[in-house]
Amino acid sequence: MKNILIVADGIVAKHFLERLFVSRSSTHHYVVIACGDEDYSDVNLENFTFYRFDPTSLDRLRQVASGYFSQFMIMLKDGFDTVSVYNNLRQISKKTEILMLDLWGLGGLEDDSHLTILDARAVLTARLMDFLPDIPVVADNLGLGKGEIMEVKVPVGSSFMYRHISSITQKKWRIAMIYRGSNFMIAKPNLMILPGDVLLIVGEPSVLLSVFRSVKKETGQFPNPFGHNIYLFLDMKKMGEKLCIRLLEQSLKLHEKLNNRRLFVKVVNPALNLAYEKLKSVNDEMATVMFDYFGGGVGQIKDDVFKNDVGLVVTDNKFFAAHKRLLFELKKPVAAIGKSDIDEIKKGVVLSSGFGDEIESQSAVIMDCCSQLDMPITLYHFGRSGADEEMEEHFDSLAKIFGRKIEVVEDKNSNPILRLKKERNLLQFVPFTKKISKKDAFAAFSNDMNRLYARLSDNYQIFIPIN
Repeated sequence: MKNILIVADGIVAKHFLERLFVSRSSTHHYVVIACGDEDYSDVNLENFTFYRFDPTSLDRLRQVASGYFSQFMIMLKDGFDTVSVYNNLRQISKKTEILMLDLWGLGGLEDDSHLTILDARAVLTARLMDFLPDIPVVADNLGLGKGEIMEVKVPVGSSFMYRHISSITQKKWRIAMIYRGSNFMIAKPNLMILPGDVLLIVGEPSVLLSVFRSVKKETGQFPNPFGHNIYLFLDMKKMGEKLCIRLLEQSLKLHEKLNNRRLFVKVVNPALNLAYEKLKSVNDEMATVMFDYFGGGVGQIKDDVFKNDVGLVVTDNKFFAAHKRLLFELKKPVAAIGKSDIDEIKKGVVLSSGFGDEIESQSAVIMDCCSQLDMPITLYHFGRSGADEEMEEHFDSLAKIFGRKIEVVEDKNSNPILRLKKERNLLQFVPFTKKISKKDAFAAFSNDMNRLYARLSDNYQIFIPIN
């Protein structure tokens, strides 16, 4: 049993003691010095001892506090008296732990390693902030209290909803628990996150703030969360007049259909032709055309992308094949235009052959893009596995949120690429993995259909980076 000394006065101290009485804690012995008008004579608890005197008197306080106490608690309504009592207690004991309630912003006591100051204003402010929408709720009274423990509610439309925990990259942070209604569940890899769930997450405070923003982002945001703008790189010398015109036209249409902020067009090696005239005549206040007359190469793409907050890079399949390692290093989605017009695209396509986790990690991005382009989506299965079944369930749930029709095509024997190769009005979503970024001489022998993306390169393709 430990002895704890409580110096109490004021409304906060009164409520604290009343709560302590109700708890009927008999583990420790409490010595209470009441210096106000509160009357505790009716309290009949064996482990409480009460005194009434002015604790700013060192001699009187010494008579009570000179015995062994494991902790001193100071809760007074006057700041001057609080500091006086603290100084008295420190003369009595140099190393006893002291908890002091601070209502006034007292300073100058930071050097005392055995003193804990409870700033009531900070506690109340933090609690009031918890009731505001879209404000991170952090645990101030657990752990280090630096924001390493946080709660975040998953809104309808979040990129985290209807995803299995195993599909979420958790680097320097973890989902520890999920609260659903009045129940709680320990986080497991196969547990699916639903709209309205409250996630208990732990990790680096700065990382948790980034995770909080990611969870709260709603639908209709693509190319966010990768960035806010679209970027087109044109080398008029190597690409030629017709291709430059086509890339510009398709980029302007994407800029019109997607919820991005600006379109940035970088032109190197400009030539005086029809493409140049069209670039000079771009009449959109949210589009910026930048000419480089000094022969800069593709190396400037990386600087442009990060300087201009780019979330989607537009190019053609020939440029993608030649520079896919550079594009992979950007960690941004890349749209390679097909032979048809974007207005002629009839549906989005996802190919699965047992590599479901890669696609599921960016499934909300895929559904968001299809929603903005107003097209249904088809999920093709080649073979069958448990991962495919989970992904099908996942996409079906997302389809309800995004208001998109989803069709699931299963075939254990026939490769869907053979069926889709003749079509020209598709938008294929391809996970942009490290394998895709390398030369792949053996892709033709692989069961991973995404490695065979080049066979559908006559269609629109969006390569989405996978962490």
